Amino acid sequence: MKTKFLAGLIVFVLFILIIPLMVQAQDSSEPTPTEEPEPTEEPTQTPEPTEKPTNTPEPTEKPTNTPEPTEKPQPTASSTRRPTPTPNNNQVSNWILIEIATGAVVFFVAGFLGFMFVRKRGPNEKKLRRLPSGEFNAWVLKRLSGRSASAMDTSGGIDGYTSSGYPLSIKQSDIVGMNAIDLFAASIARSKARSGVIVAFGFSDDAIRGKVRARRGGLDIQMLTIQELLDSKQLSV
Repeated sequence: MKTKFLAGLIVFVLFILIIPLMVQAQDSSEPTPTEEPEPTEEPTQTPEPTEKPTNTPEPTEKPTNTPEPTEKPQPTASSTRRPTPTPNNNQVSNWILIEIATGAVVFFVAGFLGFMFVRKRGPNEKKLRRLPSGEFNAWVLKRLSGRSASAMDTSGGIDGYTSSGYPLSIKQSDIVGMNAIDLFAASIARSKARSGVIVAFGFSDDAIRGKVRARRGGLDIQMLTIQELLDSKQLSV
């Protein structure tokens, strides 16, 4: 539940960061019209024919034809041009920023989902609880870079040894109490060691009292949980 909430929060924050870039790019992509002066339409005036008075013809003369006035040409209005958008210098750079931000978000989300998928496929407490005891002990030894114990040591309460040679007790149990700590302390003393490590899914409150009592006897017992082994990359014990 916590992981899903964190993933949603990260995607939301990244989405909020991209919105200003998208708005800025949209504003800059709108063309700014350039106003051009419209041509003034002035009609070309054609001079009207001047009518000169004609002399009254004699009865024998034919009447002269009166010239008809020429039609005035209609003024032709020049075609108006539409405003041409001027390219914005910041438009290309804004789109590049958006593509970079989008690519970064996609890369981050893909990497996060891949990490969660690998982590989900990897071991967890639920899967480790279902393992047989032999496989469970082998997994703990591998995480601690330890080695398995002999049959005699196993019968004495020691399941293996750490990379430093300390006795190791592995409990596939959710609650390990003071009684288990006392028994392991006795096994450590028989092996003539001074320190030991016990691993379990969890420890009860009285397990601390068993650790303190073992320390009074000169023995140092380190208690590790399975979750600590899962979270840590490498432990030196």
